[in-house]
Amino acid sequence: MATLANVLKEEISRLARKEVRQQTADTAKSAARCERDIAELKRQIHTLQQKLSATHTQDAPKQPAGKKAPSKKTAAKRQNGKTADAQPTFPKQPARTRFSAEGLEANRKRLGLSADNYGRLIGVSGLSVYNWEQGKARPRESNIAALMTIRGIGKREAAKRLEALAKEKGDEKPAAKKKQPKAEEKPAASGDQDKS
Repeated sequence: MATLANVLKEEISRLARKEVRQQTADTAKSAARCERDIAELKRQIHTLQQKLSATHTQDAPKQPAGKKAPSKKTAAKRQNGKTADAQPTFPKQPARTRFSAEGLEANRKRLGLSADNYGRLIGVSGLSVYNWEQGKARPRESNIAALMTIRGIGKREAAKRLEALAKEKGDEKPAAKKKQPKAEEKPAASGDQDKS
């Protein structure tokens, strides 16, 4: 009888394991499907948050120095219309243009201009251009905008602009001087010299 009881127990446990396996297989499949869906939703949320933060940084007005930015609660109340003061709308400001002293010097040398002539194109003194190139000073935003306008011009265009500026101001000196080759005296050959 002991063997019959053991065989019966083994058969019952085998059938029970088979039944449990069938029940849990469906649950495991649905759990795996849910995990995949959750992972996909997390990726979508991350992409949307990146896009949202990018639009916020583009549209957000710059706070004046010394003023604190409003808290998230205050900003949310303003959007919902719960505060009396309306949220001001600021015009979009263009992104700040980068300035590089090395780039300025390279552009000036590429055009073959002195600091003084380069400054005339921008509307500043040659000393200002020199100080910008040395990193002793930084140009104002209006001057950076002027620098950007002459950034892509060539030597001929720069010379034309300098001539036009000279004509407008009535300057008598030419805007861009070209170096004249000097006639050098060649020493006479040693056989041609007079021996005294």
